[in-house]
Amino acid sequence: MVVFLVGKLLIQWLLASLSCVPLSEKGKGDYYYGFSWLLQSYGMFCPSDFESIGTLLSPDAMAILFSLRLVFVCLGVHLGESMCFVALTGGIACGKSSVSGILVGSQSSDNYQDGTVGLICADTIAHQILLPPSVLESYSVEGSNPTTVIACVVKPKESVFFELVAAFEGHDILSPNGTIDRTKMGSIVFRDGEKRRGLNRITHPKIFSILMSRLVHQALFSNNDLVVADVPLLFESGKLSWLFAITICVVTDPVTQFHRLQLRNPELSPKECEDRINSQLNLDLKMKLSDIVIDNSGSLDELKDKVEDVRRDIMRRLFGIGLSLLQVLLLIGGSTSIAISSKFFSQT
Repeated sequence: MVVFLVGKLLIQWLLASLSCVPLSEKGKGDYYYGFSWLLQSYGMFCPSDFESIGTLLSPDAMAILFSLRLVFVCLGVHLGESMCFVALTGGIACGKSSVSGILVGSQSSDNYQDGTVGLICADTIAHQILLPPSVLESYSVEGSNPTTVIACVVKPKESVFFELVAAFEGHDILSPNGTIDRTKMGSIVFRDGEKRRGLNRITHPKIFSILMSRLVHQALFSNNDLVVADVPLLFESGKLSWLFAITICVVTDPVTQFHRLQLRNPELSPKECEDRINSQLNLDLKMKLSDIVIDNSGSLDELKDKVEDVRRDIMRRLFGIGLSLLQVLLLIGGSTSIAISSKFFSQT
């Protein structure tokens, strides 16, 4: 809706601003396209005695002017449509990974039509920035055994490993292989609020910048119809939700959530499971803040059907008439430009 309204306003300005354009003197028939013509073309300059000049606009000049403005309007609308990111969030152990896997995996289905998905996982970014740069570099280089290559979304220079080692000096946060042990670091920040705030000051800006760069790259340089970001703590992170056009929340009932968390993390005690669930925003509030809710309390087959319905729903919201706003502008604007240049609208 926002993209549509902005496009509509821009088109109205585009057409109305043709009232002040560089003209030739009547009868002479020569048209000069210089710097002043460019200024007048975009409403930056208009002579005070413009209406008294009594001149005519060349149909070719009008076609060029209209086409130039149409290019910039279409470019803006294309960027606006591309930046309609989708956020996937929900409670811990509610099935976000399953939903994201279905969104991406079903694209290989024979009956799949549209809505290809480019997925970016904030958790993957948060885990990989903790790795040493040397480890990240080894991940990005394919070795002799391709099956051992790990998909790396973080560049070596984006690692915060050394910053965290310095921030936690005096504390044992390293594992035997020299990487950061997230369990050890988690136990420290859980007890020490100051250390937790220090950890957030280091990691959150880095995660945000990497997430944004990957989103923009996916939007501009991939062939995917939808760009989805898996952000578990979307609402807890503050105003991050404003970046997304549509928010999907995956939920389940409390009993199922607790049971799935115990199965996923058997090393956690029941009390630790409860603490982790209670540390996040209440699911009822998350559902109110979201645009689409997926209830993952049933079977995997039921979840697949629900995810497919959500995909179609999102595609209808973004491309409801089968044509994007960009395609409509190109169709109407291109036809108008051709008609003008063919002197269909020439003045006499």
